[in-house]
Amino acid sequence: MNNKEVFDLKEAAAYLGVPPLQMRTLATSGRVTYARIDRLHWRFTRRDLDAYIARNTFQARTVFETTTTQP
Repeated sequence: MNNKEVFDLKEAAAYLGVPPLQMRTLATSGRVTYARIDRLHWRFTRRDLDAYIARNTFQARTVFETTTTQP
């Protein structure tokens, strides 16, 4: 388990399991918060990445939950 609190672009992409280019797109579109140190250095916090995961996690419904029984 990785105990880092601040990630660079490649590390953040690996943490989310996405390619670095997609990570950059998520950041520039405002879906993930980041700090841009300069043109080449981007930083992401674990808290922000975890918040992104929480916002984009959906619980699957089973067939039994979606059907209703009628008398």
